[in-house]
Amino acid sequence: MNRLLIPGYEVELWFGAMAPRGTPQAIIDRLNAGVNKALGEPDLKQKLETQGMNTVGGTPQRFGERIRKEYARWVKVIADAKIKAE
Repeated sequence: MNRLLIPGYEVELWFGAMAPRGTPQAIIDRLNAGVNKALGEPDLKQKLETQGMNTVGGTPQRFGERIRKEYARWVKVIADAKIKAE
């Protein structure tokens, strides 16, 4: 396996639920509540943890901030490594 190692960068795999732009806030809030409730269920939490995952719920705003930070981070990684699309 080939790896590109860049000092100071750590890769973390994460998953999240998204809805299309323009989805009414009431729907987003309901989906968010359902996801957070599911992530708090002991059986699901245990199953995900046995697969090496940490369950973290939160708000849509917090998830949006995570996405913005990840985007900015990877833009920098690509620029620093001079990665070009072929």
